[in-house]
Amino acid sequence: MVGTTAVAFGRSSTDLTHLYVTTNGGMSFPPPTGIESAKVLRLEVGAEGLPLL
Repeated sequence: MVGTTAVAFGRSSTDLTHLYVTTNGGMSFPPPTGIESAKVLRLEVGAEGLPLL
């Protein structure tokens, strides 16, 4: 995961154990392999997180 910019847990009752991660593809600190496309990733973490305020 190159250029992680933000993370947040899901908000719906079926989504509370998913962590969403956005990336910028390495724009701020390019990796040796070059800049990648930006992404939104959903990770199942198996535990509920605190909601955003």
